[in-house]
Amino acid sequence: MVPDLGDSGSCTTSSKSSSDKEKTGSGTRGCGAVESSRRRNFSSRSDDKAGMSPRTVKPSAATSPAMHALSSDLDEKQASGNFLDDPLTGLIIGACMEVHGLLGPGLLESVYEECLCRELTLRGLSFERQQPVPIRYKGLELPCGYRTDVIVDQRVLVELKTVDGIQPVHLAQVLTYMKLLSLDVGLLINFNVASLRQGIRRLTPKPLRNSPSPRLRAP
Repeated sequence: MVPDLGDSGSCTTSSKSSSDKEKTGSGTRGCGAVESSRRRNFSSRSDDKAGMSPRTVKPSAATSPAMHALSSDLDEKQASGNFLDDPLTGLIIGACMEVHGLLGPGLLESVYEECLCRELTLRGLSFERQQPVPIRYKGLELPCGYRTDVIVDQRVLVELKTVDGIQPVHLAQVLTYMKLLSLDVGLLINFNVASLRQGIRRLTPKPLRNSPSPRLRAP
């Protein structure tokens, strides 16, 4: 037989059920509060990240300011394409563009030199190839074996390159050759570029500023 618990037993069971429901409800509310707090913290962190300023990447200091200024000056002159002050220079550059347009980049320097000389001949321009560069120092003549690529009309030095990019040492080499050969205009042409306009540099020696001679101390 099942004992009859009566009203007291029913009340006890009812109170336990209500107590369990309250605990469950409080537990659910507690979990909801934790989840809500987590969401607020995540939203706050997201807002902080969204408000952060982007990282600033500083330029590399591998190039000295003087070299950077020289390169910028040459790039600006090249971008303007102002070669009208020397018609001969424009004719030479036109011949180089014809060669580069037909052959493209990636070949040897000797190939471009041979084709350029052929193009200069077709255009009726006089030139000299592989002329020795005389080096004299205080009465001493040095047989160093330096030679130019092309000299057009005995006044424009044309040096050809097939390199990844023109470096300051390439510019310095052309200027030194111009000084030793007493030439006023030089062209440095790099054929290893997609567009030849990116590989042309026109150089002229800059005159030295007049400066007072230093005073020598008496011995």
